[in-house]
Amino acid sequence: MNRPVLIGFVDAAHADDLQKRRSTIGYVFTYMGGAIVYRSVVQTVTAHSSTEAEFIAAVAAAKAAKYL
Repeated sequence: MNRPVLIGFVDAAHADDLQKRRSTIGYVFTYMGGAIVYRSVVQTVTAHSSTEAEFIAAVAAAKAAKYL
């Protein structure tokens, strides 16, 4: 018997927008194998490194996880 488990995935593509050099972030949360929350958006700030872009994405995903 499967236990109900909430699983989250998050990723960022650094400087994906070539015009403004903004990063694209995305996250998804699954519950019992099905997606319940997802989001993909261009960041509102310019990240100076791929690590910074990942941290910004992680914070956005953490806010969604806290809500769930």
